[in-house]
Amino acid sequence: LTAATLVEKLQGKELNLRVVDEGRVAASFDESHMEEDIQTLLKALKEAGIGGGAATEAAGLEVTGSVPSELSRSGAFLQQKIFNSIHSETEMMRYMHTLQLKDLALDKSMISLGSCTMKLNS
Repeated sequence: LTAATLVEKLQGKELNLRVVDEGRVAASFDESHMEEDIQTLLKALKEAGIGGGAATEAAGLEVTGSVPSELSRSGAFLQQKIFNSIHSETEMMRYMHTLQLKDLALDKSMISLGSCTMKLNS
């Protein structure tokens, strides 16, 4: 059973995997997925003939939710003052409004017309 064949077979069950190489597939999960989603995938893999025994034993899978160290941040982030100065939704809305007022808009000011524009209008 090739990886491409397995992916096609599981897509028929509305399980979305991707082919990594001829012998491996990958699945991605976000925070909205539950453990039942993983169990469903493992059950489908077992039904497709991948491994034997209990679903998690068949896959040799350990679900930890941790991020590998090579993908973890190593430097500081969000250190600008703005990210640490707003502590409520009201403050955020006020800050966004001040940014909005900085934008030049026709209802807030007049855009001066230069001599080139005046020549075009005559």
